[in-house]
Amino acid sequence: MDVILTRDVAFDNLLPTTGYVNYMETKQCDSIIQCAAVCVFCAGLLYNQNTGTCHLLKARLYETSFDRNRTDIGWGLFIHNNDICDTDFWRCCKTWIGANDQDIEGVFQWTNKENVTYVNWPSGEPSSQTSAEDCVRICDRGVWNDVDCNLISNIICEKDL
Repeated sequence: MDVILTRDVAFDNLLPTTGYVNYMETKQCDSIIQCAAVCVFCAGLLYNQNTGTCHLLKARLYETSFDRNRTDIGWGLFIHNNDICDTDFWRCCKTWIGANDQDIEGVFQWTNKENVTYVNWPSGEPSSQTSAEDCVRICDRGVWNDVDCNLISNIICEKDL
């Protein structure tokens, strides 16, 4: 399933302009109804009952071009944590999850330099078919794929309410 993204010019001055200008917003919610009420820029929303969070796909950039600590607008790059619990939630997305092995080949770290301990590689991955396949996406069925960091991918940002 592909997510169709639309451009919202209201946020052009707040987000990086590399790649496509869409963005992702995360809100803490008690229900999908509350989530829909607070996520006013929705083209579509995802509600994670496990964590009570609302996620809107809102960014599509080169993985390495995004500053994960956009404190000026209160956004940070969502980091898929080292926990299997949330994996099912992201199954339909082809999204960079904030992990890469750019420092040491084969040693995957989150953008905060914490080592990745939980992995969900399918057979044959990580493949590193090219020397540039250092960034990790979560793809269909929740499995991971190492890809070129210069590819444009969805990213997930979160913001505390």
